[in-house]
Amino acid sequence: MEAFPREIQNYRAKDDREPFAEWLDSLRDIRAIDILQTGKI
Repeated sequence: MEAFPREIQNYRAKDDREPFAEWLDSLRDIRAIDILQTGKI
């Protein structure tokens, strides 16, 4: 199966929050914590 690049446009709510970006950042934080706890990169 061939992969095709996609463009993601970030949704910004009226209160200037970016729910997807906030969620994505929270995943990075969890990964960073995991790296620090296990020492595995």
